[in-house]
Formats: sequence, C-alpha cells, structure tokens
Amino acid sequence: FGAAVDDTAKKEVTIDITAPPPGATCSPACFGTPNVKVKVGTKITWVNQSTTPHTVTAIKGGDPSKEVPDPSVFDSGAGSLIQPNATFSYTVTQAAYDANKDHTVIYYCQIHPGMLAMLTIVP
Repeated sequence: FGAAVDDTAKKEVTIDITAPPPGATCSPACFGTPNVKVKVGTKITWVNQSTTPHTVTAIKGGDPSKEVPDPSVFDSGAGSLIQPNATFSYTVTQAAYDANKDHTVIYYCQIHPGMLAMLTIVP
C-alpha cells in the first residue's frame, strides 16, 4: 500500500476512484490514494471518477487475500453501487480504529476484488 499520506490534520478527506491506464486493470488499486492516515471522526468521501461502478468495502481482519466484507466498519454496498460521478461518504469511527490491532482497515471493491487500499487510523 506504500507509505500513508498523512491527512490527520484534515476533518474531511476526498479519495478519488480513477480509471486504470489504457490496457491495464485496477491492480493494485484505482483508489487515487492507496493508504491514507486519518483520525477518528474524519469524514472520508470517495468520488467515482471512473466509467464503471464500484463499492468501498472494509475487509474483516488484516489479510487482503481474504476478502470478507466487514459492514460493521463500512460498506457502500453491492446493492447500491457507487456509479460514475457519484460519491460515498463515511465518518471514521472508534470501531474502525479498534477493528484491527495495528489500527488499519483494508478496503476493496466487491466488483473488482483486486482494487485494494488502506486506512491507517489514529485516535
């Protein structure tokens, strides 16, 4: 996921969902910022700037190869896809901070499982 972009000073953060380069797929991610460091209480808004729908779904646990959705943290939902030019917002909770011992939450797109990104959460 690379080093976290430190956005802990911001109360609101935007993460773009972008299209892959021509001929490529969203692997590892079409999330504009693959690792963001945020505080509990930060509002994150994902903006779908691609031409296909996506989800933003937290993974239960810390293993990105085991893509088990964790709606108790956040899940935009496969039933209500984030359409092109649409957004999904989530305010980081204490539950997200507590979800894993290292205070990270890996998330992915249920339609494109290779799309992975991470939140690093501080109190």
